[in-house]
Amino acid sequence: MHSSLLSSDAFLYHGSNIFLPVIDLDKERDFLDFGKGFYTTTSKKQAILWAESATNRKKNGTPTVSKYRLEGVEDLSVKVFESANIEWLGFVVKCRTTRGVCHNYDIVKGPVADDDARFFLDGYQEGIYGFDISGKMLFIELMGSIKLKEQIYFSSEKAIKALTFLGSVG
Repeated sequence: MHSSLLSSDAFLYHGSNIFLPVIDLDKERDFLDFGKGFYTTTSKKQAILWAESATNRKKNGTPTVSKYRLEGVEDLSVKVFESANIEWLGFVVKCRTTRGVCHNYDIVKGPVADDDARFFLDGYQEGIYGFDISGKMLFIELMGSIKLKEQIYFSSEKAIKALTFLGSVG
């Protein structure tokens, strides 16, 4: 296993408005942090927030958190962002403005541009901080003022096969 993906005893959680024992990448949304794909987190609390948000946004279903174990990623292409840095910023901006998957990674792990971060990210994309290196550095400094949660994203069927569904959790 890629050592920077998970500790050996960690589980992944996905928050949705439906029970999700089978993952269908075609039903996932475009224009998200790492592109169209399946998003998980190691934080059950974060998954609960995602489940509530999905239920409110879609105005149907029930907040549901699914639990997964990740195994067998040795042959997958994995990208890990340890923090919200300039490389992460460029990657997220590209993915949030491109339909589908805009990279060749099976799995991406990194910070979530959540509602707190979205305020700064929207400002960056509108040019408020400028697009040169000083604007990027200002954005990264502002991002450092908030504690970002982590997400682990899956873009390919090959990556989805590395997930074992363990059921829904309360």
